[in-house]
Amino acid sequence: MLQALRRWGLVIVLVAENVALLTAWGVARWRQGSVASVERGKHIAERLGCFTCHGPGGIRGVAFAKRPQWDCPPWDGGTAMMYVRDESEIAEWILDGAPKRLRESTNYQRERKERLVNMPAYRGVIKDDELRDLVAYWKAVAEWQMPPDDPQAAKGYQVAKQSGCFACHGAGGRGSPPNPGSFKGYIPAWGSADFTELVRDEAELEQWILDGVSERFRKNPAAQFFLRRAPIKMPAYRGYLNRDEVEALKAYIHWLRQRTRPSAGR
Repeated sequence: MLQALRRWGLVIVLVAENVALLTAWGVARWRQGSVASVERGKHIAERLGCFTCHGPGGIRGVAFAKRPQWDCPPWDGGTAMMYVRDESEIAEWILDGAPKRLRESTNYQRERKERLVNMPAYRGVIKDDELRDLVAYWKAVAEWQMPPDDPQAAKGYQVAKQSGCFACHGAGGRGSPPNPGSFKGYIPAWGSADFTELVRDEAELEQWILDGVSERFRKNPAAQFFLRRAPIKMPAYRGYLNRDEVEALKAYIHWLRQRTRPSAGR
């Protein structure tokens, strides 16, 4: 009898361990699937060594004092227009090391041979879905097609940029930087599927901006547990942003969501 109980006890322990492992795996997969394309692209860029030459986050680059024409450019700061003519060329730079128009240029071929460092070609190294994410990250950092064509949204973009919003929500509000201890382990992108879980309507959006939390989450004990545990907390902009700035910021967020397919998985 005692031996049988021990066997059953061992079975229960093994089942509990497997359930715990499956639960942890499921949570990890759920979190990974909700991370924004731009954030995935950032990690892909880091893994592929892009930041070695283009600087941390792609915003510094490598300079050659004696040969400025050899400089490895940062992705931000308006330099994109000097190298990229249209969206298709972004992928060409990544896959082939240069767009076709340059690869077929005799002058460019000669310059490439003279350079100490050249852009590598990642064709055969990067997968299609990784390429999409990397392009999404590059476009966000390079402020591709920014500011928005809508005047109010364009103003909101500048408000967000000047108020530090992109430091936490990623370039253009499109990233999902880590925030260990929070419910999903990251800060949600404004264009992600997570946004609708946090913001149900216009009133809640304004509460998050002005008070750093919505009234619904403030009154929810479970939500408060994760909000208190998260090291990075949403700041309250009441008294910092005026009414026009708040309206402009909301306009940009709505503009972004209309042009961003929520990334709830692949």
